[in-house]
Amino acid sequence: MATDLWKHSIPVRAGADLSGDGVKFKAITFAGTVAATSISAAGILRYGGKQNENVTLDVFGVFKAQFGTAVSTAGYPLKATTSGYIVAANSGDESIGRAMAVTASGDIAQAMFNFLTCGQATEA
Repeated sequence: MATDLWKHSIPVRAGADLSGDGVKFKAITFAGTVAATSISAAGILRYGGKQNENVTLDVFGVFKAQFGTAVSTAGYPLKATTSGYIVAANSGDESIGRAMAVTASGDIAQAMFNFLTCGQATEA
């Protein structure tokens, strides 16, 4: 069973209806819409709402997310992909965290996340 160990959260105004169970634990943008990439993701939806209502995004810590594909090894880097799902990152992808367990497609599982610096350029 996936649980939250600790997390930091932020409020964001919903730019779309985020009240249904189908978007909970998926990656969401600062504009309050479902994210399609790690770069556009602001965090994982914790508490949803209708359009123009405030919603809560988890942005840093150990918490639950919905996986779109299987992750075969704990510790794999993760990324956000189409429809806000979390999947294993490939070489060169922008990582938003690490898997803490093996997952199957559709699982809601615990992972370590850090959306605070995602997309920032790094110095060589």
